[in-house]
Amino acid sequence: MNQVESAALMLAGATLAFGAILFVLWWLRRPRTAPAAPRLPRTPREPGESRLPKLSRRTGPELDQVEIAPARLARISGKAPPPPENEADREPMPPPTADSALRPE
Repeated sequence: MNQVESAALMLAGATLAFGAILFVLWWLRRPRTAPAAPRLPRTPREPGESRLPKLSRRTGPELDQVEIAPARLARISGKAPPPPENEADREPMPPPTADSALRPE
């Protein structure tokens, strides 16, 4: 073994000895925990009695009614949208022309 290896071993040994001394000092100075007191046995419960407390059933805050478009309601519920009330009252849209496509509105 050359001098570098022996110096490395000496350093490792000194580090381990120092760590062991610190561990022993910590072990001796640490606070001891008190042993837990024995628990009392649980009182027997009646067969229908629950362990959980009964919580009051409060209703949530009242929400305002929101109006939903029939087409959206149909998409959400998965049903066909209801037919419009009066088909004759609706004005048919004019067919698109080339001029209306180029004109910004």
